[in-house]
Amino acid sequence: ANPVLNALLWEKEALAKRCGVQMAMEAEAAEWAGIPGRDLIVMAGNLLDNAIEAAKRCPAGHVCVTLYAEEHFLVMEVENTCEEQPSPSGKNLLSTKPDAANHGFGLSNVRDRAKKYGGTLYTQQKDGWFTAILTIAKLCLTWD
Repeated sequence: ANPVLNALLWEKEALAKRCGVQMAMEAEAAEWAGIPGRDLIVMAGNLLDNAIEAAKRCPAGHVCVTLYAEEHFLVMEVENTCEEQPSPSGKNLLSTKPDAANHGFGLSNVRDRAKKYGGTLYTQQKDGWFTAILTIAKLCLTWD
Protein backbone atom coordinates (compact mmCIF):
# COMPACT_ATOMS: atom_id res chain seq x y z
CA ALA A 1 0.00 0.00 0.00
CA ASN A 2 1.04 3.61 -0.44
CA PRO A 3 0.89 5.56 2.85
CA VAL A 4 0.74 8.91 1.01
CA LEU A 5 -2.24 7.76 -1.06
CA ASN A 6 -3.97 6.33 2.01
CA ALA A 7 -3.49 9.61 3.91
CA LEU A 8 -4.63 11.66 0.92
CA LEU A 9 -7.80 9.59 0.50
CA TRP A 10 -8.57 9.86 4.21
CA GLU A 11 -7.99 13.64 4.18
CA LYS A 12 -10.21 14.18 1.12
CA GLU A 13 -12.94 12.00 2.57
CA ALA A 14 -12.90 14.17 5.71
CA LEU A 15 -12.95 17.34 3.55
CA ALA A 16 -15.94 16.05 1.59
CA LYS A 17 -17.80 15.33 4.81
CA ARG A 18 -17.08 18.85 6.13
CA CYS A 19 -18.41 20.27 2.83
CA GLY A 20 -21.62 18.23 3.02
CA VAL A 21 -20.59 15.99 0.11
CA GLN A 22 -21.19 12.25 0.22
CA MET A 23 -18.08 10.37 -0.86
CA ALA A 24 -17.90 6.69 -1.76
CA MET A 25 -14.57 4.95 -2.29
CA GLU A 26 -13.46 1.60 -3.58
CA ALA A 27 -9.71 1.30 -3.49
CA GLU A 28 -7.27 -1.41 -4.44
CA ALA A 29 -4.32 0.78 -3.50
CA ALA A 30 -1.57 -1.86 -3.18
CA GLU A 31 -0.18 -1.45 -6.69
CA TRP A 32 0.01 2.34 -6.37
CA ALA A 33 3.02 1.94 -4.06
CA GLY A 34 5.52 2.64 -6.86
CA ILE A 35 4.41 6.23 -7.48
CA PRO A 36 6.30 8.91 -5.53
CA GLY A 37 4.16 10.78 -3.01
CA ARG A 38 4.61 14.19 -4.64
CA ASP A 39 3.22 12.87 -7.93
CA LEU A 40 0.30 11.17 -6.20
CA ILE A 41 -0.53 14.41 -4.41
CA VAL A 42 -0.55 16.32 -7.71
CA MET A 43 -2.64 13.74 -9.55
CA ALA A 44 -5.06 12.38 -6.96
CA GLY A 45 -5.14 15.59 -4.92
CA ASN A 46 -6.16 17.76 -7.87
CA LEU A 47 -8.80 15.32 -9.09
CA LEU A 48 -10.33 14.94 -5.64
CA ASP A 49 -10.21 18.66 -4.82
CA ASN A 50 -11.92 19.49 -8.13
CA ALA A 51 -14.58 16.83 -7.57
CA ILE A 52 -15.37 17.99 -4.03
CA GLU A 53 -15.42 21.66 -5.10
CA ALA A 54 -17.94 20.95 -7.88
CA ALA A 55 -20.06 18.55 -5.83
CA LYS A 56 -20.44 20.94 -2.90
CA ARG A 57 -22.22 23.38 -5.24
CA CYS A 58 -24.91 20.76 -5.96
CA PRO A 59 -27.99 20.26 -3.77
CA ALA A 60 -27.05 16.60 -3.29
CA GLY A 61 -23.31 16.51 -3.82
CA HIS A 62 -21.71 13.14 -4.47
CA VAL A 63 -18.17 12.01 -5.27
CA CYS A 64 -17.32 8.43 -6.23
CA VAL A 65 -13.68 7.32 -6.28
CA THR A 66 -12.50 3.98 -7.63
CA LEU A 67 -8.86 2.84 -7.74
CA TYR A 68 -8.00 -0.45 -9.37
CA ALA A 69 -5.38 -2.26 -11.40
CA GLU A 70 -5.78 -3.74 -14.85
CA GLU A 71 -3.22 -5.92 -16.59
CA HIS A 72 -1.04 -3.03 -17.81
CA PHE A 73 -2.50 0.04 -16.10
CA LEU A 74 -3.42 1.49 -12.75
CA VAL A 75 -6.71 3.37 -12.98
CA MET A 76 -8.25 6.06 -10.82
CA GLU A 77 -11.82 7.06 -11.66
CA VAL A 78 -13.32 10.11 -9.97
CA GLU A 79 -16.95 10.96 -10.65
CA ASN A 80 -18.86 13.84 -9.14
CA THR A 81 -22.15 15.62 -9.43
CA CYS A 82 -21.70 18.84 -11.35
CA GLU A 83 -24.27 21.52 -12.12
CA GLU A 84 -21.96 23.77 -14.13
CA GLN A 85 -20.35 22.42 -17.25
CA PRO A 86 -16.70 23.43 -17.60
CA SER A 87 -15.93 25.10 -20.92
CA PRO A 88 -13.17 23.69 -23.11
CA SER A 89 -10.11 25.83 -23.81
CA GLY A 90 -7.84 23.94 -26.18
CA LYS A 91 -6.90 20.67 -24.45
CA ASN A 92 -7.90 22.06 -21.05
CA LEU A 93 -11.12 22.98 -19.30
CA LEU A 94 -11.76 26.47 -17.98
CA SER A 95 -12.35 26.64 -14.24
CA THR A 96 -15.88 27.29 -13.01
CA LYS A 97 -14.56 28.77 -9.76
CA PRO A 98 -15.52 32.41 -9.09
CA ASP A 99 -11.92 33.65 -9.55
CA ALA A 100 -11.25 31.46 -12.59
CA ALA A 101 -8.24 33.52 -13.68
CA ASN A 102 -6.32 32.14 -10.68
CA HIS A 103 -7.41 28.54 -11.26
CA GLY A 104 -7.65 26.01 -14.06
CA PHE A 105 -4.14 24.56 -13.96
CA GLY A 106 -4.88 21.40 -11.94
CA LEU A 107 -6.04 19.15 -14.77
CA SER A 108 -3.11 20.26 -16.91
CA ASN A 109 -0.76 19.29 -14.07
CA VAL A 110 -2.52 15.92 -13.73
CA ARG A 111 -2.13 15.31 -17.49
CA ASP A 112 1.58 16.18 -17.33
CA ARG A 113 2.18 13.75 -14.45
CA ALA A 114 0.12 11.03 -16.15
CA LYS A 115 2.31 11.37 -19.26
CA LYS A 116 5.39 10.99 -17.07
CA TYR A 117 4.11 7.51 -16.22
CA GLY A 118 2.94 6.57 -19.72
CA GLY A 119 -0.67 7.34 -18.85
CA THR A 120 -3.50 9.66 -19.76
CA LEU A 121 -6.31 11.67 -18.25
CA TYR A 122 -9.75 11.41 -19.82
CA THR A 123 -12.56 13.75 -18.79
CA GLN A 124 -16.25 13.82 -19.64
CA GLN A 125 -19.32 15.77 -18.52
CA LYS A 126 -22.67 14.05 -19.04
CA ASP A 127 -26.10 14.13 -17.39
CA GLY A 128 -25.04 16.21 -14.38
CA TRP A 129 -21.91 14.15 -13.68
CA PHE A 130 -18.27 14.94 -14.35
CA THR A 131 -15.93 11.97 -14.81
CA ALA A 132 -12.13 11.98 -14.73
CA ILE A 133 -10.27 8.74 -15.51
CA LEU A 134 -6.55 8.72 -14.81
CA THR A 135 -4.42 5.85 -16.12
CA ILE A 136 -0.81 5.05 -15.22
CA ALA A 137 1.23 2.45 -17.14
CA LYS A 138 2.57 -0.18 -14.74
CA LEU A 139 5.66 -0.63 -16.88
CA CYS A 140 6.67 3.01 -16.30
CA LEU A 141 6.69 2.50 -12.53
CA THR A 142 9.80 0.34 -12.78
CA TRP A 143 11.85 3.00 -14.61
CA ASP A 144 12.69 5.23 -11.63
